[in-house]
Amino acid sequence: AVHWQEALGSSGTVSAVSQLLAASGVTDGRITPEGLRWLMEQALRAGRIEKLALPGLKDDRRAVIAGGLAILYTLATHFDIAELLSVPFSVDSENPEGFPSTHLTNQSGREEASRLAAGHPEGSALTPRSGR
Repeated sequence: AVHWQEALGSSGTVSAVSQLLAASGVTDGRITPEGLRWLMEQALRAGRIEKLALPGLKDDRRAVIAGGLAILYTLATHFDIAELLSVPFSVDSENPEGFPSTHLTNQSGREEASRLAAGHPEGSALTPRSGR
């Protein structure tokens, strides 16, 4: 079975969820399945997204946060991701598409650079490892 050594995300939703979890004191900003469940419970309790009151929830994220939570939770549970880290999104001459670079490390310690594909869900990158 494949397990993940590191999972990184750079989408606006990943950044927003990370900030919400930190501002609410649920995590230090790491996105965990438990933290995602907590956020989903808050949204369900609110009944309507307009009534969702979380520290740091910006109006431009309010309409899309529920869908983003569903996608992130599905990724976390399907791929057995214990935590997803938010990373800055940047565009420069080395990275004109603006996608974060990730490094895959196997058990022998070799590193292979890979670039996040444009169609990858929610701007997330996964770093697999063998065994636990």
